Amino acid sequence: MPVKFTGSHYDPEWVETGFYSLDIALRKNYTLIGWPTRTLTHIYGPTSTGKSTFINSISAVLGRKLDLNIACLDLEPQDAKTIESICENLKFENEWRWIEPDKRQKDKFSDENMLKQLRMTVKDGYITILDSVASIAPVAEVQGGIGDANMGRRAFPMAQYSRLINRELKYSDKGTVSFMANHRYEKIATGLAFATYQAPGGAVKKTWPISILKIKFLTSKLEVASNLLIMEMGGCLKARF
Repeated sequence: MPVKFTGSHYDPEWVETGFYSLDIALRKNYTLIGWPTRTLTHIYGPTSTGKSTFINSISAVLGRKLDLNIACLDLEPQDAKTIESICENLKFENEWRWIEPDKRQKDKFSDENMLKQLRMTVKDGYITILDSVASIAPVAEVQGGIGDANMGRRAFPMAQYSRLINRELKYSDKGTVSFMANHRYEKIATGLAFATYQAPGGAVKKTWPISILKIKFLTSKLEVASNLLIMEMGGCLKARF
């Protein structure tokens, strides 16, 4: 006897992006391939490896196919002409909205307030982009002085943002998607070897995203590494779907 479900449950849909290896890696099965909707994706990598270009391109493709607008909280000023060129090449013709502070309300001139604005656009069916986690400046840091200790201050708002936007994505009427960009820096480690670390954002930021993409150099290799999947050179080594 089959299980009888009551209430509403919103399942993701899979949208083909045209990046074949990526579509295969993110598939649910051999008939449902592509990028899953209602998901938060964390994309990180070294500086100047194409994270923003990758996110903007995927967002433009999904926006065109799903007929959705895009909202972007750009804390690392991007070239608007470059974004315009990406959108034109991928035939995205909907709205691109920049999230910005309300300068008339100086008491709300904070990154936390802009994160809230970005999260609320999900209810209106926007694809959301946060670029980047490393540039989030908590209120304590903005109002403090140079040299003040602010360990862990970024983790709290990013943990809240990750939890809350996942709720918005799950119950959104239009089944949209969300992206977070982050940096990976080199540091000197013991044994005269170099190690790397991500800009902090708390453990919640690492566990809530459905997928975490590690960008190396898009011209040579794309590696996807998370509890969801690992893709290297176009091969899917691990998938949770």
